Amino acid sequence: MQVYDLTNVFKEHLKITMSDPIVKILLENSCLTEAQLETLLIDLYQKENGDEISQEMKLTLRRKTRVTRGAFNRTRRQAMGNIAKSIYTILLLGYLGLMETAQLEPFMELSSKLRTLRDAVNACEDEDLARELIGNLITEIGETIPR
Repeated sequence: MQVYDLTNVFKEHLKITMSDPIVKILLENSCLTEAQLETLLIDLYQKENGDEISQEMKLTLRRKTRVTRGAFNRTRRQAMGNIAKSIYTILLLGYLGLMETAQLEPFMELSSKLRTLRDAVNACEDEDLARELIGNLITEIGETIPR
């Protein structure tokens, strides 16, 4: 497949991913920005496609505008730093006994349900049913995660 085709396929996939209602809700409540998530997805895409996607091509894949190499790398560093801080926070809470393994179990189950729901919604022909499934899961997320 030509690089041009690969980038168009990726841009369409990125557009679909970023408009997914579950992604929007999770992103809104995460420690990542939209640009940081896009950057991580672009990085993953390049790793999966090896040499077919150049460093220069990565800079054009963001949805809103082409970015400089420095801005792209800075955004990636910030995203990885935010992820690391989230992991350290969970480790700290566990170490201090503020969060036990049993307390993490509902989140692991919810994560599994999210993947299952994504697959079900993608296969679903009935848009109303898909919206209802998403709404139910959004409610469950809100009830599971303490504020």
